[in-house]
Amino acid sequence: MQGLEIHENFFVFELGGVDIVLGMEWLSFLGEIRANFKELMIKIPLGNSYHVLKGEPELARASASFKSIIKVIKNEGQGFFLNTEIWRKKKFMIHPQPDWVSAVLNEYEDVFQEPQGLPPSRRHGHAIVLKEGANIPILRPYRYPHYQKNEIERLVDDMLRSGIIRPSVSPYSSPIILVKKKDGGWRFCVDYRALNKITVPDKFPIPIIDELLDE
Repeated sequence: MQGLEIHENFFVFELGGVDIVLGMEWLSFLGEIRANFKELMIKIPLGNSYHVLKGEPELARASASFKSIIKVIKNEGQGFFLNTEIWRKKKFMIHPQPDWVSAVLNEYEDVFQEPQGLPPSRRHGHAIVLKEGANIPILRPYRYPHYQKNEIERLVDDMLRSGIIRPSVSPYSSPIILVKKKDGGWRFCVDYRALNKITVPDKFPIPIIDELLDE
C-alpha cells in the first residue's frame, strides 16, 4: 500500500467503497504515529524514519455539508434526502431437495403453515397488574415516512384477518415501530416501555441448580 508492505490476518467480508479495513489490531503494533487529518496524511514509524501514507481527497470531498443543507431547508423550504447504494445481483444455485427432507415436510405440513388466530385457552389466564396509583399510559404514535405507513396498514390488516389482533376500545395506547429484517421485510414491534414501568412484575424464584443436580 503506497510502498508499505503489510502482513496481517484478515477477515473476509463484503465491503462497499473500500477494499481493506486496517483496524485497531494493526494500529496497535505501529507505536507512535503522526497524523494530519486536514492534509489526509499519516506517518508510520519504520526503523529510524517514517513512512508517509496519503489519503485520496476525492473520496472525502462533499458538495455540501449536512449542516449547510439543513440550514437551507429550514430557511428556504423543503427538500428530500436520497441515499444511493450499489446492488450486486447474486447467482443462486437451486439444488434438488432430498427425499428425506420432503418426507419430513409432508409429515409435519401443519407446522409450516401460517398461524391462524390465537392459541387455545390455557389453564392460567395472563393478566397485567399495574402499580397502585399508576396512570394509564397513553402515548401518541411515532413519526414515520409514508412508505412505512403503508406497510403498517398492511401488517395490521393481515393480523386482523388472521385473528392475531382484534378491534379494541381499551384506553391504553403504545406506539409501534418497524424494524428491518434480514430478508428485506419489516418486523412489527410495539414499544411497551411505558407500560412496563408501571407494571407489577411476576417473580418466580429459580430453584437451586446444585439441588436439582443432586436430585
